[in-house]
Amino acid sequence: MTAGRTPDPETAPPGARAAPVSRRGLLVLGGAAVAVAAAGVGLARLWGAALEYNDLEGLEPFRQLVSDGAVSTGSMAFAGLQREAAEDVAARALEVRAAPCEPLFGDAGADGALPIAYFSDFNCPYCRVLEGDLAEVLGADPGLRLVRHELPLLGAASASAARAVLAADLQGGYDVMKTRLLRAGLITDEPYLRAVAGPLGLDADRLIRDMDAPTVTDRLRTSLALGRVFGIVGTPALVIGRTLVVGAVSARTIRAVVRDERAMPEPICGWPA
Repeated sequence: MTAGRTPDPETAPPGARAAPVSRRGLLVLGGAAVAVAAAGVGLARLWGAALEYNDLEGLEPFRQLVSDGAVSTGSMAFAGLQREAAEDVAARALEVRAAPCEPLFGDAGADGALPIAYFSDFNCPYCRVLEGDLAEVLGADPGLRLVRHELPLLGAASASAARAVLAADLQGGYDVMKTRLLRAGLITDEPYLRAVAGPLGLDADRLIRDMDAPTVTDRLRTSLALGRVFGIVGTPALVIGRTLVVGAVSARTIRAVVRDERAMPEPICGWPA
């Protein structure tokens, strides 16, 4: 028998015993077992294992996906609003809790499509990660409708950027302003916004004026109220039909939630299937 080799139990002579496994060997074997178990979890997810959901108490039929998506946490201190607006947001939250569908989705699901509300912050790096996966899912599925909510939790620059894109939206320029601000690294002071407005096809004077318009402030209040009601304390976050998804989850996970939503016996918010 070759020295140091463990006898084969099928061919070893009677009475031969396997050499004891060293402590280091046990650690190696244990590590291998953990790796195999982890791989099993990964394969289960890859093969479409059932997702896990928890009910959102007091918000039935809404629920939350049990997930581990990365988030940028911030303050729910009503970012982008004056201090005196805090009471307005609190009052709006009571209204939202009583009837969340319209402020959350508008009429995005009225044609039978599955609505997705997307909460993001310009200063959130994980939001940029999710943007790509979300665009992939939306591009491949015409039966989805996206509603964007600005949730500026990460400081004054985030709040200014949120107001700028909402003001641009009043001129039909949400997408072009959003793209420019993401490239600019959150330079959102008035001189910069005036400089870029013209090349983007926007009226600069109106843009600056509309950043403080009641319409813009109202949209921010509604999004912040939704964040409070749904317990969203970090971005990105999605509400896919009845399911809250917090964090930068993968395109595969988004598609799995979409699949589960479409399998429900009734669509969210009473819209026709």
